[in-house]
Amino acid sequence: MKRLTTLVLCLFVSFSMACSDDSAPGKSNNNANNGFDLGEPDSGENNVNNVNNVNNVNNVNNSNNANNSNNANNTNGSNNGTNNTNMDMGMMDMGTDMPVGPIACQDDTPCLPYSCTPFVNECATQCLTNQECANGYRCGANGVCETETACQDDTPCAPYTCNNQQGVCNERCLTNMQCQQGNTCGAGGVCAAPVTCQDDTPCNGYACNTNQGECETFCFTSNDCAAGYACGAGGVCQMTTACTDDTPCGGFSCNTNAGICRDACFRDNQCANGYSCAAPDCVADVACTDDTPCNGYACDTQAGICQNSCFRPGQCAQGYTCRQFQCVMM
Repeated sequence: MKRLTTLVLCLFVSFSMACSDDSAPGKSNNNANNGFDLGEPDSGENNVNNVNNVNNVNNVNNSNNANNSNNANNTNGSNNGTNNTNMDMGMMDMGTDMPVGPIACQDDTPCLPYSCTPFVNECATQCLTNQECANGYRCGANGVCETETACQDDTPCAPYTCNNQQGVCNERCLTNMQCQQGNTCGAGGVCAAPVTCQDDTPCNGYACNTNQGECETFCFTSNDCAAGYACGAGGVCQMTTACTDDTPCGGFSCNTNAGICRDACFRDNQCANGYSCAAPDCVADVACTDDTPCNGYACDTQAGICQNSCFRPGQCAQGYTCRQFQCVMM
């Protein structure tokens, strides 16, 4: 009886262990796993999983590449925007860097071709003599500084002559001596070929010098001008206006002896009432009690009108100085 009980217990235990190892739900087969680890063939499911894993890796790479491309594009866009902004700002700077008023100076460097005016420390803007021009430049026709041209004879200087003492070409003329043969000195200091004539017709406002058979090119008096013209500022013949009073003369006074309007002034009585002489022009008077309305000039409080030209700084408003008969900002 004892043996039978023992045998029954052994069979029960053996059966329970078998069920637990081989049939328990949710348990993986260790033998199958061991077979895979030892190199046994994969199932089709494993192959699909492997392909999916490769695809997933590719998708991640593609996604990263796309992100990198987008980032690059965004960076380029940002840089382009920055460059465009810089370009726009540069254009604004060009506008704001444009010089306004007189240029301050300590030497001729910022003034070329003009010189730096001593004591005033401002660049000249036109010339009357070579003093207003920087080294290497000479005062030429119409008050413009021109580059010096070295010479030993007149060849490189046409239509002007060579200044043999200085070894440079003349750039303007005061007399025909500064002009080469076949040219004459005209208004503005310009050498030009003469125009042949028998009367005033081809002379463009100047008189015909019938002794020489050539048109005048410069006037000292109105006799050097054709009929209907008068000698004006700079030796230029200008068309005249007939008058008996100042009304048609545009600010100038009527020269009643000649019956024509003046076209230049050197003093105030050559201007009509309400105008003052700012040689060679007559300009309208501006009423004032202080310098405010005078545009850089001082107010002549005794006359009650603004100055319109200057010979000394005291004729300019505060913050302005007199240069070449004009008040300019300091």
